[in-house]
Amino acid sequence: MNTGEFGNKFTSFLKQKIRAGKNVTITEVVEDGVKKFIIEGEDALPTEPLLLWSGSWSSGSITVPRLGEYWMFWITMSGQGTTITAMKNPENQFVRGIGGYSSATPTRITYHFAATIDGDNLDFVGCSSIQHLTSLGHNAGESMTVNRIYGVR
Repeated sequence: MNTGEFGNKFTSFLKQKIRAGKNVTITEVVEDGVKKFIIEGEDALPTEPLLLWSGSWSSGSITVPRLGEYWMFWITMSGQGTTITAMKNPENQFVRGIGGYSSATPTRITYHFAATIDGDNLDFVGCSSIQHLTSLGHNAGESMTVNRIYGVR
């Protein structure tokens, strides 16, 4: 397989996305006809979300180390199997997100999250769930407790 011009352009693109001065190398390999880009080094981007904070949070403020390095987050809740995907707004004032699922009954449940940002601190605004019932409308909703925050790149 010829890695050629596309490979060179993609490698260049990846290098542009990695901040200058970082200890990172990008290697192109072809295995079984499939081209792969391996990003290595002590400053390489993580390949999976990084746990930034864990605990129990349903009011007040928390400090989340490295919060400023991320713009997207996965938020998990105590006793729930659904993850909320949340993002910072461009002015870095809020983190807000939503998650949900549909059951076989067919009940649909959505989870909502909101917090304000001050540096590496988050101030809790709310985290709740609401059931959307096909023939009955909505339930009153239920408050949720955040138990983990992951940074996603």
